[in-house]
Amino acid sequence: MTIEQLKKTLKKRDLQSKVLITKVDCLDQCGRGPVVVVYPEGVWYGSVDEDCAKRIVRQNIEKGQTAKCAKILHEMKEVKKVKSKK
Repeated sequence: MTIEQLKKTLKKRDLQSKVLITKVDCLDQCGRGPVVVVYPEGVWYGSVDEDCAKRIVRQNIEKGQTAKCAKILHEMKEVKKVKSKK
């Protein structure tokens, strides 16, 4: 249900070409789902319902702000670039 609502919301806001939705079997977060992960920000949302999925689109995807509708399981504060060894 949540994945369908997420797709509908993205289509309604003309964002479906900018977002890739991937359904996975396991994110190793049993009991915390449904889980939505937004990259490149690295925000993991747990216990996401349909209303929260809409908020994630509006706040996180459109505005780049963490949505406050669900439990934040993980939030990367800074993306670090790894230097390759030569």
